[in-house]
Amino acid sequence: NYRNFVKQVRFLNGPKTLIGCCLGPLDYYLFDDLRETVQAYQAESGDTNLFVYKYIGINLMSEGFGADGHPSAKTHERMGREIAQIIQRERTAGQ
Repeated sequence: NYRNFVKQVRFLNGPKTLIGCCLGPLDYYLFDDLRETVQAYQAESGDTNLFVYKYIGINLMSEGFGADGHPSAKTHERMGREIAQIIQRERTAGQ
């Protein structure tokens, strides 16, 4: 299903759009499946304008948890900075 989702995102956004397939700071057990699915899609399609990224886990001492164990506002702020750096790196690598 994730491969079909990536295909749909690509179709709707065109071939030049950089797509990030990212896994948040929880549920790391899904990451290997996500990475393998994206690699299979890339091998099948030749699409090199997407990347896979796993966010750094939550630091309970400095970030804490948000509501119901979800990431806190501090975690989201850090994740925003984190993904901005990754996007910049991926854009530079693709040039």
